[in-house]
Amino acid sequence: MKAILLENGIAYDKSHDIRYLLSLLKEVDFTFDKQDALEMLSDTVTDWEEGSRYGRGVKTTVQTVQRVHNIYKSLNETFLETQEENNRKE
Repeated sequence: MKAILLENGIAYDKSHDIRYLLSLLKEVDFTFDKQDALEMLSDTVTDWEEGSRYGRGVKTTVQTVQRVHNIYKSLNETFLETQEENNRKE
């Protein structure tokens, strides 16, 4: 998400808060098909990042990891498609 924000010239506060970063994506009108799913899991993903970074660890289910992986794939594919469109325009 940070790469997408940078690509669109959007400054952001240093943060790992997924909900905050997602709100900034909405400002640049970047949408992807799993956006609502990320909104619902944003606190969970933020907790994972903070837990793994600061040594608290992460406990979750395989199903939740798969859901987050699918969200990532959707976001990444949309970003790559957008980049390809922008390159064709130039």
